[in-house]
Amino acid sequence: MKKQTKGIVSLLLALIMIFSVLPLNIISLAEGPNQTVTVKVAPKASVTATFYEATDTTHSNPLSVTDDGTVGNYHQYTLNVPAGQYICIGYDSSDNKELGGDTFTVTTESAQTFVFVRTNIRYNGASLNQEGDYTFTLKNAEDKEVIYGTPYVTNNIRYTPTFLLSNVNYQGKVTLNEKFNDDYYLNPSTGAFSKKNAVTAYTAQTVNLPISQYKMIKVTAPTDAATSFYKQEKNFVVTSLTPDSSVANADGTTTYMFKSTAAHSNYQFRVSKPGEVTQAGYIKDGNDIKVTFPSDKGVTTTNSAMAYDDNSVMLNINSKNKLSLNVGDTFKLRAFRAAWQIVNTTTGNQMIEPDFHYSILSGNDVVTISPDTGACSGNASGNWLNIKALKAGTAIVAIYYDAIDVYGANPPSAESFSRFGATKSDRYGIFVVNVGNDASVTLNPVTSDGDLDAEFDTFYYAGDNYNLVLKPSESIKSIKVTNVVGTSVGSTKNATLKDGAYSVPLTTGNNIIAIETANGTDYQVVRARKISYTIKNETTGIEKTNAAPEISTGDKVTISFDKLDMPVPKFSGIYNPGYLGTAKTAYMLNDEFLLTSKGTQYDFSTVNSISFTANTPGTNSLEGYISLSSMGSDFGAHRDITDAGVPANMNASEKFGSFGVLPSIKFDVKDTGIKPSYEDSTKVTSISVVGGLNTYTNGFNWNKVESNNAAWTKATSAMTNYSLIAKVVTQSYNNKIELKYWYDGEKVNTLNLQSGISKEIKDFNFDADKILNLKVVVTPVGTEDTKPVEYSYVVYPGTTNQKYVHPIIKSLSFSEGTLDKEINYADLDYTLTVDCDATVNIDGEQVIKIYNTSTAADMSDAVTLTKYKDGKAVGSPITILEKGLPNNPNRYWTANDIDLSDADELKFNVKSYVDGSNAERTYTIKLDKQHDFDGDGVCTKCGLVLQETPNDENNNQKPTNDIVIPVKLKDTLTKVKSEVETIANTLDENDVFGSVTILGISLIGLGIVLRGKKETDE
Repeated sequence: MKKQTKGIVSLLLALIMIFSVLPLNIISLAEGPNQTVTVKVAPKASVTATFYEATDTTHSNPLSVTDDGTVGNYHQYTLNVPAGQYICIGYDSSDNKELGGDTFTVTTESAQTFVFVRTNIRYNGASLNQEGDYTFTLKNAEDKEVIYGTPYVTNNIRYTPTFLLSNVNYQGKVTLNEKFNDDYYLNPSTGAFSKKNAVTAYTAQTVNLPISQYKMIKVTAPTDAATSFYKQEKNFVVTSLTPDSSVANADGTTTYMFKSTAAHSNYQFRVSKPGEVTQAGYIKDGNDIKVTFPSDKGVTTTNSAMAYDDNSVMLNINSKNKLSLNVGDTFKLRAFRAAWQIVNTTTGNQMIEPDFHYSILSGNDVVTISPDTGACSGNASGNWLNIKALKAGTAIVAIYYDAIDVYGANPPSAESFSRFGATKSDRYGIFVVNVGNDASVTLNPVTSDGDLDAEFDTFYYAGDNYNLVLKPSESIKSIKVTNVVGTSVGSTKNATLKDGAYSVPLTTGNNIIAIETANGTDYQVVRARKISYTIKNETTGIEKTNAAPEISTGDKVTISFDKLDMPVPKFSGIYNPGYLGTAKTAYMLNDEFLLTSKGTQYDFSTVNSISFTANTPGTNSLEGYISLSSMGSDFGAHRDITDAGVPANMNASEKFGSFGVLPSIKFDVKDTGIKPSYEDSTKVTSISVVGGLNTYTNGFNWNKVESNNAAWTKATSAMTNYSLIAKVVTQSYNNKIELKYWYDGEKVNTLNLQSGISKEIKDFNFDADKILNLKVVVTPVGTEDTKPVEYSYVVYPGTTNQKYVHPIIKSLSFSEGTLDKEINYADLDYTLTVDCDATVNIDGEQVIKIYNTSTAADMSDAVTLTKYKDGKAVGSPITILEKGLPNNPNRYWTANDIDLSDADELKFNVKSYVDGSNAERTYTIKLDKQHDFDGDGVCTKCGLVLQETPNDENNNQKPTNDIVIPVKLKDTLTKVKSEVETIANTLDENDVFGSVTILGISLIGLGIVLRGKKETDE
């Protein structure tokens, strides 16, 4: 071998040895033909980029590239390089500081594009902003760490920039300096995080490192008080919390501290001490709460919480508040504050309860009661009780609670303590325990709804008492009533019997009604309260209490009450009463008209007055009740609460009810001749028709009723058990309101409504494939004009994605003749009176198509008109409105010079092509032809004659157009008859003619046998 050859071999071996120790990715040198590559960087206005080969780790030899400038949303570059790995480094346009970057691989594929976006890595807080407070790594899909730019601090937050490829999964991990372990933690605990920029990311992106600061809770309370902490897991379920630490302070207080990784909307504290008002509240992150017992130990509600001042007790027994047990049986009693729960917010529903107590008023030897040792709902003490029956007999038990101060209840105040009062003496929870010897009687009360509930119903009266009338179905021996106020048991009174009905005197407090039968005794607890009302004549300014001032027709009148209670309590996950302002006082005026208050929710106790115009002269009698609806469960569901609690109700449905009785009121109205206004009596201010199990999503609320537009709803799974819920609000009460509802071509149903009161149509057979028609008919009463006003709507359920109501005609007008009634697009059949020789011009308007109560622009409907005669089409359909007519932005269309002489019926077909549904609807107009007949019964306009008909009951001959003959044809037939008679007179009876000429026409071989002149004459 030559020396030169040996030298070359040695050089090759040396190169091989050098490359063998280099990293594999550096071995991948760019090679082969150049590829055209596009690189886009963002944000386009604030970053630039420089490119290097992957081997250029010092970034000292930038590649030659073409800067294309701003292209679309990016700053764009074009590279012409061989396949291989390259580095993209970003720079800040303002100061040219390096932002870091990452590698990207160019292959031999065509049209390669890479997108890089500036990405800033940070801990999103101002406290960890020094180098070394934390460290992190971020690696690309090849497990190679990215290149970081120069860290910087802005607004006390430390940022580390880099330049990352879009649509690539980057994986990172953060480590926290251990000196911060007492105040911070990694979430998740591994400290892992990830980042993947979208290809449409045009702005700088941010990576928030998973570092969180512990939530520090500090509550300071008197050391000698019982201080406890709780966490609400779900409605009516709490667990106890133990502080991480506590510090005794020199001033006789103790500071309790928690270190938590979670927010504390469900954390609560409670501080209690004998002889003091319990202090409780909601823990606010970062707030140091200091608890002191106030010098004011009053039991009444403070003004800040006055709207929540019902202060009654609800129990988990039944509507009678009678507990039937056998000897040895046990029952877990649950008591709740009502009507308004104490919560952090009305949607947060973190509940706090006061301290409860019980008292056995009679029958101490019949039952024993002991507090339940488990955690009570709302952190209270004494509201979960275990009752055990010892022997046969009857016990009366009272449940009540103390006043409590609560911090952070919102309403009424988020950042202070508010006093929630103790139970009112007439709102105690009173129940009867009947051990053995039990009976069950159907009482049939004569009340507003024919039902009784010990907790929901209160009988308000203004006189000496309220006489509750009962008509029991079963045979009974006697009915007695015992009044209980607070824990004081009053005397027992007998009910009076007259005509099969018992009159039971009720007075303020709880009234225990005992119904004795031959087999045992039944019990019903009923609440009552004496109140006063005020009637004010707003026109004259004069008012009176429990009486009426002088009132004349046309006067404005207001009736207000000194105190009413919310019948249905707010119960988290169960009841949300009065939602959207449905709690109202309601009075029937003379059993004909309904008067209601405006409607409210949380402040019903004080906002419940009724204002109206006195329109009915003479004696006015008012009988009232409380009306409301509640979103949630059926009334009485609070009695089914168990230790498992109640979750949030995310599919609440609306329940309707009328409760209790309001004081009977009478007043006289002087007749001044003023009648109610027709406009006021027919004016509708809102119409609401909703359907399905959930009133939030299915149906429509349409306030612009005067525009008489259609509305749309979609068919969803929530409409499986479908019902209609309707409410119409009119400006005046002097009317009759009807809702008519039907499917196209099916029976029309009618529902009577009263203004402002929702009414449910249960068991409505919903069919998603049919068009539902709704018509509200308002008929004024007592006005000069009594013509009804109608508001029509069409609900086309369609499919989940269908967007429009269609197809509908809103109006039609004819140049000749008049419609018997105005076009109503919920109706499909009309009768039109026209002259027999009419040619009409037809103007029409389509209804505005509605999608979520917004006008839609798509008008892709087609309208055709077809004439009919005797049920058969006459000619081809006439196109009135073409599909998607571009020059029809206002939905108006017309058809001119339509000849009606050959038709007795018109059919307008509206076909919609929106959403590809191809739905269609037909409106039928029957023509009532009007003729001008002369004395011979011949129409002078169209030449029709009338068939003679028998005389009517008055011996007058009535013409009819059932059979009509044109005049020319009549003349011809008369000549034919004359010539036939002449021919017949020349023939014998048995002659058969083969050829006869009549009116110059030869009739051959007809085979007509003329059987004598007599038959011919006939």
